[in-house]
Amino acid sequence: VLLIRAYLRWGEASPAHLQGDFAFAIWDAERQLLFCARDHFGVKPFYYHAADRRFAFASEIGPMLGLDGVGARISEHRISGFLAGLPDDPQSTPYSDIFSLPARHSLTVTAQQVVLRRYWQIEPSARPPRSDAAEEFAHLLSKSVRNRMRGRQAVGAMLSGGLDSSSIACVAGLQNAAERKPRLPTFSLVFEKGSSMDERVFIDAVLDQQK
Repeated sequence: VLLIRAYLRWGEASPAHLQGDFAFAIWDAERQLLFCARDHFGVKPFYYHAADRRFAFASEIGPMLGLDGVGARISEHRISGFLAGLPDDPQSTPYSDIFSLPARHSLTVTAQQVVLRRYWQIEPSARPPRSDAAEEFAHLLSKSVRNRMRGRQAVGAMLSGGLDSSSIACVAGLQNAAERKPRLPTFSLVFEKGSSMDERVFIDAVLDQQK
């Protein structure tokens, strides 16, 4: 629903207004076009095959190889570039007939053409930075976590014990407490005690902080 509302308001400029991870395709019956987009950093995958009378897309390559007319020919361009240590082509895949929609790009597909556009690029913020770098980082992290918690009745967090998941869980837990919501549920995968990978001591430290 959110994606449809965004497209109805901003049209093909809608991806620039979205936050978080996404990959989607919307059929615009009125304009007779298919609009596709992938998130700013390419977290969600989007693969496609374009032929004269067909356009196919999927979140994985495997299902596309089963389509009639889509060959499993290896892309010499991709393989040779990899072996030579050349920069990766964001559109290529190991298969010649299948392509990847690059991060921060959209595709507009009509009966006549397929048009690729970049809708966003990283640029220095126009907002004056805070004088303290740690304060600025805390502000941006808190804002990012808050944006991803809004609009949901129940929110949980994966907690591995590492710095990234622990930071997110702590910030989300503090926000729940400030709004007098139930304690944030967390989910952890733990190793056997004595393993060098066991991080339960860090997981427990985060859980103790939320009591």
